[in-house]
Amino acid sequence: MNIKIFAFNINHESDIPKYQQLVNSINNAIAKKLLNKGDLLPSVNSICNENKLSRDTVFKAYSILKDQRVIESVPNKGYYVAGETRKILLVLDTFKAYKEVLYHSFVNNLPDNIITDVQFHHYNIDNFKTIINNSV
Repeated sequence: MNIKIFAFNINHESDIPKYQQLVNSINNAIAKKLLNKGDLLPSVNSICNENKLSRDTVFKAYSILKDQRVIESVPNKGYYVAGETRKILLVLDTFKAYKEVLYHSFVNNLPDNIITDVQFHHYNIDNFKTIINNSV
């Protein structure tokens, strides 16, 4: 078991929900190899205290990560990184029924450790630039 010191950068002024910022932080840390399989994540209480967040917010983030099989929990021990994950950004122009079929075909043929983020630019170059800049 490795214990890593890991700080979250939560922007309380952001339009991105705080739980999603936590999810993104952990996924990004894993992708950048700052967190590795088996590493112990900070406790819910420590995240709450250090980032001025509610327990519900942290539990929601950890629940999403558990559902995605990014982390796992061990009762009375904490939350651990379950494995390496990679994020893929799929940018589409608009949502249409045939694109939903394309998306599901795409996602279903990826390994389990891949998380797909889908964004739509709606033919707006500013939206497209924002999506790309936020994903970097």
